[in-house]
Amino acid sequence: MFDAIPLFAGLDETARAVIAAGAVVKPFPKGAVVITQDDDSGAMYLVLEGRLRVYRTNEDGKEIVLGVLVGGDYFGELAVLDPAPRSASVMALQASRLAVLSREHVIHCIERQPRIALNLLASLAARFRTVVIAMGDLALLDVYGRVARLLLEHSHEQDGERLTEPMTQQEIADQVGASREMVSRILKELRAG
Repeated sequence: MFDAIPLFAGLDETARAVIAAGAVVKPFPKGAVVITQDDDSGAMYLVLEGRLRVYRTNEDGKEIVLGVLVGGDYFGELAVLDPAPRSASVMALQASRLAVLSREHVIHCIERQPRIALNLLASLAARFRTVVIAMGDLALLDVYGRVARLLLEHSHEQDGERLTEPMTQQEIADQVGASREMVSRILKELRAG
């Protein structure tokens, strides 16, 4: 069940079975809020299938999208290391299936399989690096540059063409900190170019 989760790379089947034994698999319909910013923490989640949006909101309800999660990703790992309130909310963009691991179970697994802690540290370092780059992009790139970078980051090569995963103009706008109208104009310019 956890073969595709990078956090468990390098673990043998016995170790993955120990982790799976403490997991509770739950379905979440499209639009369901899985975790809410500022709620008490206590579990981490593994995305088995589906697509989810990670976002923060301010007191006025204004929202910034921090990222999109797909199968193989995980979130809520900070709850394992620090029981502070959640730093962001996560909502299902499509029907999703998640494995929920309690803090206690993850700590038990880390104690038995230190490789999990090393993988978790590597993942946290990569996410921190991504945040630093995103902060730099917000400060140093104009909206055109941020849209172009996002499209490149969410694309792959197939049959000699670069294909971008499906995203609405609003999803792009939310991720680059711009209006949908501005993104629409930039996409028209990119198509023309």
